[in-house]
Amino acid sequence: MTDTRTQQEKLQESEENSADGNRRSEPRYASEGEAEITVLTVGNSDTLEATVEDVSKNGLRLRTARRMQIGDRLRVRFGDMLAFADVRWCKPRVFGGFSVGMSISHMVPYALVANVRRSAQSPAGDGEEETSSEDAGSAG
Repeated sequence: MTDTRTQQEKLQESEENSADGNRRSEPRYASEGEAEITVLTVGNSDTLEATVEDVSKNGLRLRTARRMQIGDRLRVRFGDMLAFADVRWCKPRVFGGFSVGMSISHMVPYALVANVRRSAQSPAGDGEEETSSEDAGSAG
C-alpha cells in the first residue's frame, strides 16, 4: 500500500499536528459519551460529570465544567470501562468548560471491579458454607 499524498500535503499535516500538540504514537478515536470522574488527589475526592471527546490506547480527552490541575490523579468511569489516569493538560473551551487531556495508567472492565467489590462486601455467608462443608467431611 503506497501513500499517494504529495510531500506538501505530508508537510502540512505534520505542521498541523505539531501546532495542536499532537505527539501521539497511536491513533485517537472520536467519541461522544458520558463519563464520571473522581479526583483522587490527596485532600480532594470530588466526583463530577464529564463527556468523552476522544480516546486512544493510552489517553483520553474529556470535556468538564471544572478546571483540572496538571498532575491530578483521576478515576474515570465511561461506558463499561474504569480507567485511572493523570491529567497532562487542561485548556478552556471557547463556549465554556474545559478540555482535559490525560494519560491512562490502568484500565479495566467496570464489571470486574464491581464483582471484586461485591465479593469483598459479601456477608459471612461464604465462610458459613466452608464450615458446613468441613462439618460434612468430619461427619463421615
